[in-house]
Amino acid sequence: MKAVFLSLLTLAAAVSPAVVVPCRIRVVEKESGWPVPLVQLVTVNGIRFVTDNAGVVAMGEPDLMDREVWFSVEGQGYGVPKDGFGNAGVRLTPRPGATRTIEVTRNVRARRLGRIGGSGLFAESEKCGDPPRGAESGEVGRDSVQCQPYGDGLFWLWGDTSLANYPLGVFNVTAARTPNPAFPRPEPPVDPGYRGFLDARGRPRGVMPPQGKGPVWIFGLVNVRDRAGAEHLGGVWSQIRGFCQPYRIGLCEWNPEKERFAVLDTIWNEASGAPRPERVPDVNHVRWTDPEGKRWILFGAPYPRLRIPDSYEAWRDTNAWETVHCPERRIAKRGGGHVESRGGQVVWSACRGKWVSLFHVPLDFGAVWYAEADAPTGPWRNAVKVLDHDNYTFYNVVIHAEYGPDAPYLVFEGTYTRLFAQKPVPTARYDYTQVLYRLDFADLDRKFPAR
Repeated sequence: MKAVFLSLLTLAAAVSPAVVVPCRIRVVEKESGWPVPLVQLVTVNGIRFVTDNAGVVAMGEPDLMDREVWFSVEGQGYGVPKDGFGNAGVRLTPRPGATRTIEVTRNVRARRLGRIGGSGLFAESEKCGDPPRGAESGEVGRDSVQCQPYGDGLFWLWGDTSLANYPLGVFNVTAARTPNPAFPRPEPPVDPGYRGFLDARGRPRGVMPPQGKGPVWIFGLVNVRDRAGAEHLGGVWSQIRGFCQPYRIGLCEWNPEKERFAVLDTIWNEASGAPRPERVPDVNHVRWTDPEGKRWILFGAPYPRLRIPDSYEAWRDTNAWETVHCPERRIAKRGGGHVESRGGQVVWSACRGKWVSLFHVPLDFGAVWYAEADAPTGPWRNAVKVLDHDNYTFYNVVIHAEYGPDAPYLVFEGTYTRLFAQKPVPTARYDYTQVLYRLDFADLDRKFPAR
């Protein structure tokens, strides 16, 4: 009987299908050789692959191995020339265990460094045999980053967060810590190595106690010092109903012992019947010293609309908040015409000798624009588009100012999502995550191929 059983096992092993060893396909920028994440390779029969943070896809389809295959290249700012029929792609012959390389040309000013949210940042490389880079947290998507120096590192904050076991599984703000800067060299491949705040099951947990029904968000994250020199990490919390409609707003502060935010004040409650405050420090900020030598924190989206003396005590005191008259939102473009700014951030660039901004414009949901001014209040000029996405949204752009004013580039990120787009195919692993970019000032005046 034993001999019969062993014979059956031998027969089963002989007829079982062999495991297909994938072919590693690398996508790199032709000029620099940098790996390019978020490039989609699509076969003639609709099989879609997406490069990971190492610019790799693992092509393991058994029916397409050892034969010439056409891959359409959809690069979100990177591409290859079109052929005579208008098709943009390449032909490759995948072989098990082999490596094939595709060179793409960048046609936007900002370089893509990689995805810094979601899971499987290097999943395709790992399918090809690379060792895992770290444990997965279970977070697969999140919205609207904020990042501030705090203590000996950076403190990161996000809004609604999706988990592997449920979409939008955390509605009360998730957070993490990293060294400062998180990426010592802002070059691909990037791996943030977040040290997140987790629950007992090792999953990201909310760090802001809800103050009612619905999601609770924190914006306007800012690090301020009190009179004694102690630092405080604070922000503006909003309790939300419906589609992005706050009904309670207040101030909150990070409690490092309890590892969560605590409510300091409620500055508006819809139930009171009072009108919602017009000026609240719930947007991005920049520090500025006025001609008289007084230090301020300027809050705006992107341009200042509120200023607060640079102290914890003033930030806590709504009577110390002063309105700033916004500059004209219509910004002169290079070459003529105007654009209207909506959301973004301002920083000082010693490299440019200017205040610089990155911002969005209405109804151009996938784009980011750049402009310059002699003062943070403007006037702003020389607007130029530096980033665009094909039928995909990229919003709530944030500049990583930790690289300092002397850096010859801006490092920034935003939320990449199909929300507000025209029903695109969701980008696997990338949809509803944060994507990091780098804008080299030297590229502002370069000519790039048409998209």
